[in-house]
Amino acid sequence: MEPWEIISLETDYSGQAIGAYFEEELGMKIRRVRNLKKEDLKLDKDDIFKLTSSALKGGLERKLVLYGSGAYHHYTYGLCRHADRLSGNYAYMHFDHHNDHFKHEEIYGEYRGKARISCGAFLADLLKDTNASAVMLIGSDMGSQTCVKNRLYKTITEKHLRKTRGFRRFGRDLSALPEDVYLSFDLDVMTKRCLRSAYDQGTLKPKELFKMIETIKR
Repeated sequence: MEPWEIISLETDYSGQAIGAYFEEELGMKIRRVRNLKKEDLKLDKDDIFKLTSSALKGGLERKLVLYGSGAYHHYTYGLCRHADRLSGNYAYMHFDHHNDHFKHEEIYGEYRGKARISCGAFLADLLKDTNASAVMLIGSDMGSQTCVKNRLYKTITEKHLRKTRGFRRFGRDLSALPEDVYLSFDLDVMTKRCLRSAYDQGTLKPKELFKMIETIKR
């Protein structure tokens, strides 16, 4: 099996810092996409799709894409539109302390123009516009947000995991999802003991995260 290709999508200073860390400090082979124009954060669906297309260069399988600031998490929308070419039915695994399921206008107000999404308001559009038939929220729940019709939702928080047989429940929930999965991580799901983000954070520990990934693989 081919090794994973690691791509650093360097849209801002933090993205450049992460790319440099993998390349210079860790000595890992990483493709750094640095030929992007210095421009405002992209919020339009089609622009995001074009940007992620330039990063993937046509190849799709076994990609790990990194981007710096949590303000860019909605670029996952563009990556999932590419994932549609690999699977007609997959589950989107959303590791995040926030559900990112708000509507764009609820955060930024009404906007007349192109279809817009943002870091806190992209998940509903992702479920509507891609082949993702299900979502599992890991580290958050839906709260008062309205679910997308004909999409399966599963949620599991750190509290659920730490209950007796919490990981067994996680495995049962996984069995209800499609076999193909797309994993997306916002590191603010992690405890502050491991890292500090610019947002309020969850309490997921590295050993719990790795155990969940291994469970998903099985």
